[in-house]
Amino acid sequence: MYEVRTTTHRIDLNRYFGSKILQRGHRYYSDSRVKYVVNHGNWLYGVVEGSYDYYTKVDLERKEMSCNCPYDGNCKHAVALVLAYNNSEYIDGEEIKKALEKTTKEELADLLFQAALKDYNLLKEVSRISRKEKRQKRKTENRIKSEIYDPL
Repeated sequence: MYEVRTTTHRIDLNRYFGSKILQRGHRYYSDSRVKYVVNHGNWLYGVVEGSYDYYTKVDLERKEMSCNCPYDGNCKHAVALVLAYNNSEYIDGEEIKKALEKTTKEELADLLFQAALKDYNLLKEVSRISRKEKRQKRKTENRIKSEIYDPL
């Protein structure tokens, strides 16, 4: 029987998954396909390697799971993620959040920039923020110019 036990949460995987999915999930876990698991609050977040990298989330309280694979959570990736968590192979998200809160703005900006260089989607988002700031600056400059020159 595969299950997760924490002080407040318990997931009986047999209740949510069929035997084939459980076996495949266990194999994925045994083959070290779980890249990482982060526990934050009632949630597990992680990436499990398959044909692609599958981003998987598990709500420990509601026992709900989601994944970007075709099975959308009722999958071997969720099983592997929960098994890694069960074996204490996870990062404490609360510790990470506290460490980030103590970090200076400059250090955070550098960290975000370094991460964006490795993740094209993040780079696009950061670039979008930059373009938005430039547009806002132009609007402000145009407003100031109109306040100065329009009365003339």
